[in-house]
Amino acid sequence: MNNLPMAQYRQFESQIHRWTRIGVFVLGAFILVLGGGAAAYRSKSAGLQGELAALRPQLENIQSQVESANQVKNHPVRTAYERIQDLQKELSQAVSYRGCTVTTFQVAGEPTAYADQGSKIASTTHLTQGSVRFEISGRTLDVIAAIRQVGTGEVPFEFDSLSFRRGKIREDGVDVIATAAIRVVGEVPGGTTS
Repeated sequence: MNNLPMAQYRQFESQIHRWTRIGVFVLGAFILVLGGGAAAYRSKSAGLQGELAALRPQLENIQSQVESANQVKNHPVRTAYERIQDLQKELSQAVSYRGCTVTTFQVAGEPTAYADQGSKIASTTHLTQGSVRFEISGRTLDVIAAIRQVGTGEVPFEFDSLSFRRGKIREDGVDVIATAAIRVVGEVPGGTTS
C-alpha cells in the first residue's frame, strides 16, 4: 500500500469503507433476524408452557379416572339364581356378625325378565329378577345394621317391601323381626330373554 499513488489509495480506502458499511449492515440485519426469531420462539414457548400448565389439571383428572376405572372389578355374568345364592351368603355373614338370626329365606318361583318398579313392561332383555322373602330376628339396631350391610353389598336388588314387628321379650330388651320382600337382579345366561 505504500507503493500506491494517493488517488488509488483513497479509492481503495473508500471501497473498504463501503464494504465495511455493507458488511456491518448485513451482519446487523442477520443478528436482527436471528434475535427476532429467537424472541418469537421464546414467546411461542411461553405460550405453549401456559397452555400446558392449563391442561395439566385436566390430564391429572383423566389419569385419576383411568386409575379408578382400572380398579373396577370385571364381574362375570351372574344369573338371578347365582345372585340369590350370593345374597344368601352375604345375608348369613352380616346377620351372624351382628348377632342376629335368619328365621326365613324363601325364593319364590322362577326368575322372570327384569322390569323396573315403575313399569309393567320389561325394560331390558339381558336382565332377570328373582323374588326372595326373608326374615331376620335380633336387636333392633343389629337387625337394621345387617340389612344396611346387605343393601350396600355386591348383590344388586330392589326392595318390594320391608317391615318391622316386635319379637320376643328378653331380660335385656326386646327383639325385632324384620321381614323383607326383594327382587334380586341377575343377567341372562345366553345374553337376552328374547
